[in-house]
Amino acid sequence: MHTKHQITSTRKILYGIMLLGLALSAFGAGNLPSVRAQAASVSVENSLVLETLTNDDFDTPVSFSSLPYEITQDTTTATTNPDDPVFPCGSLNQGSNSVWYSFTPSENLTITAKTSSDLTTYDTMLALWSGTRTNLTNVACNDDAQVGIGSEISAILQAGVTYYIEVAGFDSSASAPAKIIQSSELMPSVDLLASGGTLNLSVDFGCPGEPNDPMITTRDNQNNAGTGNRDCDMDTYLYNNSLIQPIEFSIDVPSVSGITSAELLLLNWDVDENSGEVDNVYFNGNYAGILVGADDAWSTTTLTIDPAWVVAGDNLVRIDVDTTNINRAVKTDWGQLVFNGREDTATIRTATLDRVAYSPGNVINTTVEVDTYPAPSQALRTEVNLRNAAGQILAGTSTEHTALAKTDDPISVNLTVPESAPLGTYNIQILVYDLTSSVIQDSEVLPFEVQSPNGELLFPANGSTLLNNRPTFDWNNIPGAIGYNIQVAKNSAFTLLVSNVTLTGATNSSYTPTVNLAAKTIMYWRIRAKLTATTYGPWSEVWSFTTGNPPPPPLLTAPAANTLVTALTVKLDWKDVVMPSGTTFQKYEVQMATDAAFTIGASLTDTPISELTTSELTPNTKYYWRVRIYDTLGQYSNWSIPRYFRAALSAPNSLTPGSPTSAEQLFTDRPTFTWDAVAGAASYTVEVSKSNTFATKVINATATTNSYTHTIDLAPNTSFFWRVKANGTNGPSLYSQMRMFRTANPPSAPTLAAPAANALITTTTPLLNWNNSTVPTGTTFRWYEIQVDTSNTFDGAVSAYTTELDLNNSQYTPDPLLNGVTYYWRVRSINTANEFSGWSLVRSFRVIYAGPTNLNVTTALKPVFTWDPIVGAISYTIQVSKNNAFTLLVVNKTVYTATYTQLTNLLAGTPYYWRVRANGAYGPGLWSSATFTTP
Repeated sequence: MHTKHQITSTRKILYGIMLLGLALSAFGAGNLPSVRAQAASVSVENSLVLETLTNDDFDTPVSFSSLPYEITQDTTTATTNPDDPVFPCGSLNQGSNSVWYSFTPSENLTITAKTSSDLTTYDTMLALWSGTRTNLTNVACNDDAQVGIGSEISAILQAGVTYYIEVAGFDSSASAPAKIIQSSELMPSVDLLASGGTLNLSVDFGCPGEPNDPMITTRDNQNNAGTGNRDCDMDTYLYNNSLIQPIEFSIDVPSVSGITSAELLLLNWDVDENSGEVDNVYFNGNYAGILVGADDAWSTTTLTIDPAWVVAGDNLVRIDVDTTNINRAVKTDWGQLVFNGREDTATIRTATLDRVAYSPGNVINTTVEVDTYPAPSQALRTEVNLRNAAGQILAGTSTEHTALAKTDDPISVNLTVPESAPLGTYNIQILVYDLTSSVIQDSEVLPFEVQSPNGELLFPANGSTLLNNRPTFDWNNIPGAIGYNIQVAKNSAFTLLVSNVTLTGATNSSYTPTVNLAAKTIMYWRIRAKLTATTYGPWSEVWSFTTGNPPPPPLLTAPAANTLVTALTVKLDWKDVVMPSGTTFQKYEVQMATDAAFTIGASLTDTPISELTTSELTPNTKYYWRVRIYDTLGQYSNWSIPRYFRAALSAPNSLTPGSPTSAEQLFTDRPTFTWDAVAGAASYTVEVSKSNTFATKVINATATTNSYTHTIDLAPNTSFFWRVKANGTNGPSLYSQMRMFRTANPPSAPTLAAPAANALITTTTPLLNWNNSTVPTGTTFRWYEIQVDTSNTFDGAVSAYTTELDLNNSQYTPDPLLNGVTYYWRVRSINTANEFSGWSLVRSFRVIYAGPTNLNVTTALKPVFTWDPIVGAISYTIQVSKNNAFTLLVVNKTVYTATYTQLTNLLAGTPYYWRVRANGAYGPGLWSSATFTTP
């Protein structure tokens, strides 16, 4: 409960009371008469009421149970008890005019208590105690913390413990330190202020209570008990034995709709993770990870959390400090949530390192350019951390700066790689925050390598024996190198050089000799970095190795290079190898791949003999192969010189028409041959023969798709064989399986008669005519099949048929066609056995433009003529005549729009005839006519 007891007075009355206090103090605190019991109320000039104090003794404190708490009292009548404790601050004695208050917290928390004096006359001392009257322990004490002579204390309180707040006046007795305070205009300077006065005491939580913004918490709002009261464990340096540990606070989330990813960010001071400090983080009771950071620096921990953990409203974050109990402390400034990535006004335009690799002790220069577009400027805090591969922060710093829209205003930050840093992969983490709100704006991670400054040799290992005498020497990249120098020698002084090669390129840190090294020889090798065109770094340490005594590489014999293999498998063959003296053959190793570098589809197969039959090959594939040999000691030769062969295209299958066992009877003499497309085929060869040996061919044609129709009929009523093969880069393939068919005995294909090719037809129902087909003996004609379509492929054509059994009915009139359209038509004949001829040759004809519609003319001597335009027309012919035979023309014009204006006057009161037609690809079109009479 917020309680106040207030009195009022004038400066005149206060001045008198102050002088009275000064006089009484001369007797000493112990000589003051006791007025604790039932002190009567008195009034001075009817302006000041002095009330009885109920808290003038330790045993009768004013108790309060909730925060915030405030009280105002007049302590001028308060006394000091002989057993009051001595203040460990201020006057270092009991003080004067002491009053007492008590508070028992229900949960661990931090409080701040303050006094403010009556104007400048009441110099208070403020102490916090625990215990009993005769055995008090001081928790906190202060004198003159505030501007002037007020006091302030802060302390962490334990739940269930009763604490006593004592306020007393500064007692400048002989035992107290001298104190001189300059007064206001009320009184001259004195060395002793009033021993009592108007006291205002306020007690509150020890940290600000203003609300936090959604998604970010910068002020504490929770305690260990979870009641929602702040215990002030944020912005406080906490060890794990603190009463208010763990650190806990809530982050408000307005809505959880649409969350697909979530990050929890925490800014902390002095996270000594590299010294073994482990600070566990929990989010709504779920373990989220540990704090990361640098010693004595602000560092951001970024933890990915499950979106399902997030709830609308308060989300509890808990940090268990120093769970390994190594006496480490940490301070948390804020926590915030980021959903679905970051979309704020400040973005990192570029972030670069000055090198791609460093050595221990090197300085890393990081340059960061931040844009604030469309905002013209933004105050930012950019944090840069050096992290190892595990995410531990080894060093870090923050820079406050203002970014101006898209202006080039980069910041540069230097961090040093620790001398003790192991070689390996590291990264620079960049985090950009709004300086005012602390809300994160953008982040980026830049990886780099920490490498040995002199080069770390990798292979061949020191003191090793080679199994192959053409090793690949390998070492780590050296920071700052533009190339490398490698030396191989027969002695450690490197006066008997075998190789002395300079390589170009900062990452070109390996070397394979072009010839074998001498067998059974001790050799030495070293490398150094090339730093400029003429300068080199120091030599690495020297490693030695002994060459082996492996066999020579095999010599490949078959198949020959670039052989086209049409079988499903192929036998690889090579010459036997003569083993070196003192060694024993163990095996051959065969490698196959589909690229020359032997990286794609590579396989290894062992064989005890100098040949190998492959597994089933993939058609239309180029294979590379090579062989090496091993002895029983594990020594092996170099690879043989590689060869390649080509697995041919697959043979086509699913052929139609025909059967592989008997001749399929066809209904036509001009069949369409089809088959499944073959991957990689560029074309196909189609062969048709009367003999299954294909000694002579009736058709030997090339098709670019997987179907073929011959241009002329095959012999009727005859048996044929056919096959097809695929052609391409890895072709030709094998022939397909052969198929047999027997042609039909249909009537002959009709020949078209009329209309002529591309004729312009003036009617929408033209008569289509063709010559009669010839009917073979022993067969009966049934009818003709006609197709008319706007496409010459007849994809949407609907067939029509003539009268049955009427060979001479060789004409057809289609349903009305569209004007201004090109049509294609063809005919074939069919007998009663449903055997059909090939289609006739295709012809086309054009249907003339229709006459324009909606003819109109204005009533004038210079009339305006209009009509609806014809689609596709490029011009129009308009005629005006005095007679309907149009032999007395007064207008005969060509115009290019659907209108015409007469330029000269026509005869007045005269009847006229006029007509118009369209010109273009389907014209001249039909005339449309009308009449009019001039006014």
